[in-house]
Amino acid sequence: MVVSRALFSCAIERPKLVLALTVILTLCVAPGLAFLRLRTDGHALVPAEEAAVQYDDAVRAEFRVYDPVVVLLQTDHPDGIFNTTTLGSVVALTDAVAALPDVTTVSSLATEHGHRYRPGTLEMQTFLERFPETPQQLQQLRDDLRLLQLYHGTIVSEDEQSTALLARVRPGTDRIGLYAQLQRLLQAHANSQDRIAVLGAPVAEALLGVHLLEDLGLPRALLGASVAREIPAGSSLWAQLRTRLGSQLGMVPIAIVIMVVVFLLRFRSGAAAVLPLFEVAGCLLFVFGAMGWCGTPVYLTIAILPVVLTAIGVSDEIHVYS
Repeated sequence: MVVSRALFSCAIERPKLVLALTVILTLCVAPGLAFLRLRTDGHALVPAEEAAVQYDDAVRAEFRVYDPVVVLLQTDHPDGIFNTTTLGSVVALTDAVAALPDVTTVSSLATEHGHRYRPGTLEMQTFLERFPETPQQLQQLRDDLRLLQLYHGTIVSEDEQSTALLARVRPGTDRIGLYAQLQRLLQAHANSQDRIAVLGAPVAEALLGVHLLEDLGLPRALLGASVAREIPAGSSLWAQLRTRLGSQLGMVPIAIVIMVVVFLLRFRSGAAAVLPLFEVAGCLLFVFGAMGWCGTPVYLTIAILPVVLTAIGVSDEIHVYS
C-alpha cells in the first residue's frame, strides 16, 4: 500500500519521469517476444508434478507410447488402393514422413512385414519391398493382405479404398511446426487420383492453436501453417460475415477498431481515440515480453489474454476523458 501511494505521488509530481521510465522498461522487456512459445498440446494443460501425470509419463516412456499422426490416402480407383499410383504415394510419403526430425517411427504398407521371405534368408519381406507393377503382382498383394487379415481396419480400410500411414511423434514436439511440415509434404506428393488427409491428436492441437492465433489477428505468415475455414451450409449472413472477419482480421484488431470508433463518437477527438492505443500496446508488449524472458509459454487457456487486456486497458481512459 505504501509503495502504491509512493508511485501514485511520483506520477502526479513527475509525470514525464514516470512516462520515460515506463517506456524504457517496456522497451527492455519487449525483446522477450522473440522467445515466446505456444504450447497447444494437451499435456501442457495439466500440472507436471501431479502423481497421475507423472505415472502417465512413466507408462508412456516405458512402453514408448507416442501421440500418433495419421496420413490417410483415399482413392476412387476401381481396384481400390491396389494400383501403382496410390502405392507409389505410400512409399514416397513413408520415406518423407520418416525423415522428419520429430517423428520416431512410421507404420504403413511400405514398412509392415508379410508372410513371404526374402530369397535365401529367414527374413520377412515388407508388403511393398518388391513393388508390384503388374496386375498379377497387385492381385497377389491384395490376396496376401486378405490372407493375414491383421491390417484390415488398421492401415487398410475394410473396403480397401483407403490406406493409412501411422507416424509416432516425439513428446513436446511443436505441433504447429509439425503440421506445417506435413502440409508441405502432402502438397509435394499430391496427385489427381488420391485424396490425402492428415489427422490425429497432434494435428487437432495444432489446428486449435492456429485457429486461436488467427482469431487473435496474428498474420498467417508468422504462424507457419494455415487452415482454410469452412463455413457450414445454410449459415446466416451474419454468421458468414463473423467467420470471415474473425479469420481475416482477428479479434484484437476488431476490438481496437471498435474502441477507436467509440472514442471518436463519444469524445469527438482524434487524440482521445489514439492515446489509449499506446497504453494497450505497451501493456501487451510488457506482458508477453516478460513471459518470453521467463520461459512461460502461451497456453490455449490464456491465448485470449490480448483481448482481455485490450478491454481492461481502455476502461480508465473513459473515466479520465469524461
